Amino acid sequence: MSILYKLTLVLTLIVYPIAQAKSSDFLGVVQYLNKHHEEIKNKDLFHVSGVFQRCAGVFGAYGKYLPTDMRDMKLKFVNLSVESMKKSINYLNMKKQNKPELNIKQVDTAVRYFTDVYYKSLEIDQLNTGTIMKGNSATDMKMCMGWFK
Repeated sequence: MSILYKLTLVLTLIVYPIAQAKSSDFLGVVQYLNKHHEEIKNKDLFHVSGVFQRCAGVFGAYGKYLPTDMRDMKLKFVNLSVESMKKSINYLNMKKQNKPELNIKQVDTAVRYFTDVYYKSLEIDQLNTGTIMKGNSATDMKMCMGWFK
């Protein structure tokens, strides 16, 4: 195998998972709020829960991404993620569309997915701008912090 072929293969393998995570199907917090504005305004509990699931993912990703020497900040984000999950589950339980144990499983699955997507986004933001405080993830973080005030 030529060196050029190997380099192309390695670059493809590195870029491909990031491209999947940044697919056009993913709606971040701000995009989700814009798309489902009417439903959320009318207190559709399913969509309100969806916002908190995404926020739990944002908080979880920041908690996971920050260096270990920022222990207090990491813990703050982990706690915010857990609180967002609880709110999300409570809204689904209030809707009474599924059994509570199914709501827990649904939220857990969604939050794990959102955390992974936002983590990848933070990596990209860091590489592109030199900071995790700029980019889509930071915008979504600011929006989520507003929901907790």
